Amino acid sequence: MRQPRGEAAASTDESAATRHSSESTSLPAFALPALAWLGMPALGFIHGIHPSVVWLVGGAVGLILEMLVPAFVIGSFGLSALFAALAAWLGAPTGVQIAIFLVLGFAFVVPARRFLHRSRRTQRRGSRALPGRPALCIEPIDGDLMAGVVELDQTRWTAITIRGAQIARGATVEVVAVEGARLLVAEKPQGASKP
Repeated sequence: MRQPRGEAAASTDESAATRHSSESTSLPAFALPALAWLGMPALGFIHGIHPSVVWLVGGAVGLILEMLVPAFVIGSFGLSALFAALAAWLGAPTGVQIAIFLVLGFAFVVPARRFLHRSRRTQRRGSRALPGRPALCIEPIDGDLMAGVVELDQTRWTAITIRGAQIARGATVEVVAVEGARLLVAEKPQGASKP
């Protein structure tokens, strides 16, 4: 049977309104983790768990993740979650807990990142730490024609010289650069100390 025009139009309008309202309430996928972390105190009240316990668990998870992926961002917010747990335990409202979490999280990130980047610049490791270090020539180096062997910190390295110089066995050399697995060296003057 055919429906009268007015009823069909009304049912179509109702289904469109229902469809529109459900589309407008959906959240983007990236917002869900942030809302879950910020909503931790509310989740605690819903399930009968005190919000301080929820903040403690969130803080512990953040600190453990920081150990696995060191960037000093997750750990800073994990530490701030511990302070929010203290506020929850003292009876602070949920809004204050969230404010403590966010303010302290950002306050911990900035100095931690500065310290991390400053300490990274001063440390030279691996092959970047070798230039400028003295080494002992174990096998003679014949300029660019034949590589020799030098000993640096009880490790033997294949070495060539700069500008094709010849270096005799027993001479003290200085590492100028690292080229792959070879050292580029220059002979130190006779008065220089041995390694």
